[in-house]
Amino acid sequence: MKHSKKLLSLLITASMAISLIPATVMADTSKAPKNVSTEDIETEQLTIEDASDNSDALFAGYVNRRFGIADETSAPATKTLKKRGAPSSLRDQLTDNEKYVYDSLLLDLQPVLEGTQTSTALSVAFPEHTFSFGEFDVSDYDSAIGPATEKAKELTAFDANAVIYALLYDHPYEMFWYDKTAQTPMTMRAGYASQSNSVTITLTCIFEFPVAKAYSATNETGTLKLGNVMTAVNEAVTNANTIVANSASLSDREKLIEYKNKICDLTSYNTAAAHDDTTVFGDPWQMIYVFDGDSGTNVVCEGYAKAFKYLCDQSDFTSDNIGCYLVSGKMWKNNKSAEAHMWNIVTLEDGKRYLADVTNCDTGSIGAPDLLFLTGYDGKTEISVSGYDTTQYDFLTARDTVHYYYDKKIENTYQSNHQLLELVAKANPLEVTFRHTCSFLNTLAVNYYVKESDLAGYSDIYLEVSGAGFTNKIVRGSKTSADGENYYRFALSGIYTYSMGSDLTAVLHATKDGEEFKSERDVYSVKQYAYNTLKLDYGTTFKRFMVDMLNYGSAVVDYAYVDPTPEMYLNKDLTNEQKAWGTSPDATLTSETTKTYVDQAAVPDCKVAIKGYQAYLSDSIAVNVKMSINQDTLDDVKMIFTYTSKATGEDVEVVIPSSKFTTTNEGGITYYWAKLESIVAQDARTKITAKVFDGDRQISYTYEFSVEIYMAGILKNNSSNEILVTLVHKLMNYCISAENYFAERRG
Repeated sequence: MKHSKKLLSLLITASMAISLIPATVMADTSKAPKNVSTEDIETEQLTIEDASDNSDALFAGYVNRRFGIADETSAPATKTLKKRGAPSSLRDQLTDNEKYVYDSLLLDLQPVLEGTQTSTALSVAFPEHTFSFGEFDVSDYDSAIGPATEKAKELTAFDANAVIYALLYDHPYEMFWYDKTAQTPMTMRAGYASQSNSVTITLTCIFEFPVAKAYSATNETGTLKLGNVMTAVNEAVTNANTIVANSASLSDREKLIEYKNKICDLTSYNTAAAHDDTTVFGDPWQMIYVFDGDSGTNVVCEGYAKAFKYLCDQSDFTSDNIGCYLVSGKMWKNNKSAEAHMWNIVTLEDGKRYLADVTNCDTGSIGAPDLLFLTGYDGKTEISVSGYDTTQYDFLTARDTVHYYYDKKIENTYQSNHQLLELVAKANPLEVTFRHTCSFLNTLAVNYYVKESDLAGYSDIYLEVSGAGFTNKIVRGSKTSADGENYYRFALSGIYTYSMGSDLTAVLHATKDGEEFKSERDVYSVKQYAYNTLKLDYGTTFKRFMVDMLNYGSAVVDYAYVDPTPEMYLNKDLTNEQKAWGTSPDATLTSETTKTYVDQAAVPDCKVAIKGYQAYLSDSIAVNVKMSINQDTLDDVKMIFTYTSKATGEDVEVVIPSSKFTTTNEGGITYYWAKLESIVAQDARTKITAKVFDGDRQISYTYEFSVEIYMAGILKNNSSNEILVTLVHKLMNYCISAENYFAERRG
């Protein structure tokens, strides 16, 4: 984007240069011209002597400049890059006519750079020159054409080689596609028009710049047509800038986290390229592939790191300290071999520098989802490698130790500013022990318990929990007691069924005497809770409840994923003995499969017809009731759901005002929907009543339904869908065993 602005300034320069072209007589446009014609008057084959720059290297430079990112060997420039000026210019050494040709070619090049023009035949139209017959001592048009054309050529004379050489020097990256080893045809075309006693000459110079084979639309040499390379670059820049724009309202930290998550969503690691010895740092397509919107184009570490830096460079951070730059070196885990790697260093608002390895935070990587992102080191060692000194930084993840050190190029680049490579240590250790439980009321939740005594004297306490695609901050919650100890309880609720097997990484944060403290990372999951408790003697009913939950989670995997891996199934590690604890055969459901109306006689003036309902499965069960309403005013209209919960034994009333209704239009009829959320598993067989009121007056019949009735209807109407049938059976097994377990607990 910054380069486009530079071209715009040159456009203004070009318009000024027009006045520098001398003309003997300006055209008299008040008289209609006659004898209008055009012809090519000469053709020249230009040869560019300096063909030393490689087109691929220039393309890499163009992509970096288009994205506004420095070469990986450059010093950090998150702020200063935006102010980078143009390089010194050879244009200043050209004649006025040559400057005019230079500027005109640059203007004609703009649509090529924007991707709206693929032809590389660029033209320069000179201002017209009008001469009287008397200037050449002739009396007619035919006699004046020859000397007038020569005079126009003399007035517009320029050295074409000097112009092209200056363009290549001043704008080498923008001309990356130009095949300088081939001859460049240049044609001078003259346009003629006569008026009563004068002739007007208009000269146009056409340069046919040949395209290098690698960037040709036909992959041939000598063509004048670019492929889609410019479009690919421009679309990638646009997509990247959209991410920045959409993140503008986020805090500084939230922006950085969002950029990491977006990059990991947009691309995947190109393992094949990483193990190909011909893949080297500097491939310009790496960053393009992150933002091109094509799931089939993936990248190595260079693409992740450069993409993250670009998004940071384009952002306006609240803190002036925020900065991001690229580094390269070696990375390895545990005792594995060290491999070449590229990553980022981020300076945060505290002025300290942190590791940001976006590559290794992608799904399935060693640091996923954020173990190697915006983090300090756990240990460091000064080492000597291949004749130079550097620092090895060590980072602890949940299961591994990951090591990094900089290569010689980076050490040399930052020799005079070595502090920019010096990372911060992690926060002071917070010595706590986590205990865990799971909750099954309202939504599925994992509860973290920390002894109150371990947090004495600390303030600003919160638990940060990360999972697949999310990070939640949970402030200090309620207090509870167990085994004679007082605990703080932190609850992560809203866990989806298909995420029960996903690891949750928790870190407790606290402040004391102005210093930040962090606990070790705690890794846990609902699946882990189930397997741990199955080893304990909590009774037959609880064991059935846990096994049925794991079987239900596995059925969800089959239903939700096209090609699930074995590791995704929650029940895959159950022993044969544990499998036998589950419900078998599947529970028998009610024979009811349709809606039921009651108390019809009690509602003589019925304005609402309840048409049915739908059930939704996520972190809990929800139902959406459909109705038609035959009255104009809905101001005081509401739907009231009532039922007696088997989870608590208490009566439940949920009021949904009309302002919360949603609507659909089906065949010209407007239907209203009222949603009852957070039905717990143990209430799946509970009869729920729904009534619609206008103020205190009931305007619908009483509608009675249950999740079980809905599921029985699903089985009746989808008997041939084996995966769906299995899902319904495993869901109801889980719901019924949950109902039985909590009923047993209530005694």
